[in-house]
Amino acid sequence: MMERIWMYSVNEGEAGGIVLAATKEEAELKVRNKYKGWSGMDCTGEAEIKVWSAFCGDGYSAKDPDVIEVY
Repeated sequence: MMERIWMYSVNEGEAGGIVLAATKEEAELKVRNKYKGWSGMDCTGEAEIKVWSAFCGDGYSAKDPDVIEVY
């Protein structure tokens, strides 16, 4: 279940958080659907969305694998 945890950022930190999904692509789609029509979209109707594994970010430490820091 832990491999389903993804982090995301919208427009370099305007919004962000955690999304649960089987794949990175599914996670990005879920985030895009959540923010569809959001005022932070650019003139094309898109937002810059970055998605990464919770285990690849600064908040993860192999020393404490059950604790993921979110800030």
